Amino acid sequence: MAFKDESKSFQSGQTVTVDVHVQGKVWVAGLDAKIVTIRDGILVACTFPNMSKLQEQRMDKLSLEIQKRWIKIRKFQKQQGEDEANAKQT
Repeated sequence: MAFKDESKSFQSGQTVTVDVHVQGKVWVAGLDAKIVTIRDGILVACTFPNMSKLQEQRMDKLSLEIQKRWIKIRKFQKQQGEDEANAKQT
């Protein structure tokens, strides 16, 4: 997982505790996160080395939902591209 840190207050190797929010609600609380890298000065990538079983299940579910949305968006974009190509041919 990664997040933006425009204040640049995190450092690689740092350990923090985070809550993951989805649509304004706490989805997973109290995750121990380790900062593994910072890209472009603001994109903070982290791992979760000590997740409980429940936290892991919730994060897995979130990951799957995000993947489903990306697939749906890609299919929609592909279909739009095909529709535009067909429209140009006629």
